[in-house]
Amino acid sequence: MSNYYIHKSGIGSSAAYQVSGRPWIKSDSASGATTIDFPQVTKAFTIHSASADLDVYFNSSATATEKLTVKPAECPVRFEVKCRSVILNGTADYQLYAELTGIEDLYSLTGSGVG
Repeated sequence: MSNYYIHKSGIGSSAAYQVSGRPWIKSDSASGATTIDFPQVTKAFTIHSASADLDVYFNSSATATEKLTVKPAECPVRFEVKCRSVILNGTADYQLYAELTGIEDLYSLTGSGVG
């Protein structure tokens, strides 16, 4: 009798981050705090704000010093992070391009400025 091991990528799987990510795109208008939930863990994501500044952070209780501001003149801005969601705050039209891994784990960020 054989036992088959089904390999599934996990959060520590380096191969999932070495290959090209599966594309995922969202274009919308932010009005206040807008949470973007990705279908899988990201390899990286890029934000382009077309009209105004957007604050980017990963925890709803982040302080002002734990938020990054994306300015239209500096766009696009690439974030090479593994995450399942990001919060955009501001009133702006934006485009978000994410590179998704095959990892479906519920991945929670921890530490200062993240939940």
